[in-house]
Amino acid sequence: MSRRCSKDHLYGRPVLTWLLCLLAVCPISAISQSTSADLRLSAATQENPDHATATPVGNADSGPAESQEARDCESDASVVSPGYHLAELIDLAQCLNPQARAAHERWVQAKSAVGLAKATYWPQVSLQATGGFQRTPLPIPASLVPAGYFTSNTREFIPALSAKWLLFDFGRRSSTRAAAEAKSDETYAGLSGVEQKIVFGVVKTYYRLIASRGKHRAAQEALNAAQIEKNAAVGQQQHGRATVVFVAQTNRALAQAQLNMVKTEGEVDSAYASLLAAVGLPPTRRVAVADMPPGFSPMLPDRPLSSYIDDALTSRPDARAAAAEVSAAAWEEKAAKAEYRPTISMSAQYFQNIGSLSSDGSPYVSVNKSGGAVFVNFDLPLFDGGLRRSQVHIASSKVAEAQDRLDEVKHGIEHDVVDAYNAVKTSSAEYGDTIALRDASKVAFEAALDAYRHGVGTYPELESSRASWVMAQASVEDATSDCETARAALALAIGHELPLRQ
Repeated sequence: MSRRCSKDHLYGRPVLTWLLCLLAVCPISAISQSTSADLRLSAATQENPDHATATPVGNADSGPAESQEARDCESDASVVSPGYHLAELIDLAQCLNPQARAAHERWVQAKSAVGLAKATYWPQVSLQATGGFQRTPLPIPASLVPAGYFTSNTREFIPALSAKWLLFDFGRRSSTRAAAEAKSDETYAGLSGVEQKIVFGVVKTYYRLIASRGKHRAAQEALNAAQIEKNAAVGQQQHGRATVVFVAQTNRALAQAQLNMVKTEGEVDSAYASLLAAVGLPPTRRVAVADMPPGFSPMLPDRPLSSYIDDALTSRPDARAAAAEVSAAAWEEKAAKAEYRPTISMSAQYFQNIGSLSSDGSPYVSVNKSGGAVFVNFDLPLFDGGLRRSQVHIASSKVAEAQDRLDEVKHGIEHDVVDAYNAVKTSSAEYGDTIALRDASKVAFEAALDAYRHGVGTYPELESSRASWVMAQASVEDATSDCETARAALALAIGHELPLRQ
């Protein structure tokens, strides 16, 4: 699943991202009208009232109206489904998230800067026109005119076509253009990095929501178990095999289970709000979020750690951006050094002189003739008070700074890959252990409950078994979330597409 921008397109995602937003072709309803999410939510709830995992616990009121672009990125409300899956949430986030839009605009600006640099290779052609009237006293020998001067009246209109062309600058323009292209590559890599971070944020908060829902279900099962324990204790009391103290303890356990239910509901609300923030929707928005597809199994790294590190150093967006920054700084240094070299340019003008002249009140004499001029200019700065030298020193310092930043980025990438690699291995091992612990805890709880019902078990043993079972169920949910998040973190650390289970 590719979600990166192509340089040959405005925002080239092959899925519902910027292309759909800009062309406005997605069959989408307005979020601000509170129809898309509410229809999905109400339809899913009506079809299956017990499907609580498809709806968040929180306020059902719709939020403030979003922009037209946000409304255009909503899903088709006419299609009834259990809710947004992870891939759909990612598409929505890439369309709505302001960080992605800002990064895209920076890339557009950098591409335009390349066009500016290329434009300096072409001549500048302009159309000019000058017209007016001039009255000018001019000196003349008194032997010709006793007053010693005469007055000339001139009326002129001169349209002209002018051209200026820089022919040779000995590397100045080529260095500037190469620097602009390197900066464009840098901003494009930055755009890819922003998109990957947005996707990772959605993935992380999505699995946090899934884990909180699982804990909520486990808390519900614990509440049911506590109710069964209470009923068993009451039955034992009626047969004289349980005391009032045991019944009170079961009431306490039931109240604790109800409290845990409230806490898990709060965790669901918090995780849901975090997911909306990662997608770019307002916190008051009510949308249905589908559960994770079934059939989860942990995945271990498929190659050595060194291979992941080498891959990350070449494909990570921040590594590519830092390398492009070094290249841009080097070209800017060459452009600064090129200021010491001369420039050769040409200028030309073709004009039409339409005018008339009158001297001392004589009749006007008219002219309507064309003219022109061509010049070749040679310019070599000789002294500038150290301006060019200072510019070269600044450019050289920027090259060293960019190289140091590249080394820092590579060092950070190595640590990120090592951490993510170890997290994948650890989370996979923890998942297997938590599954075994959950199954064993369930068997132990069922055995303790059966023993207590038959009067051969004690309530402390039953309560301890139930608590262990509930904790094991919550651990499985956390381990599942950790596995998926670790896989996504490893993909982000090496700069690859994040793996999504369909």
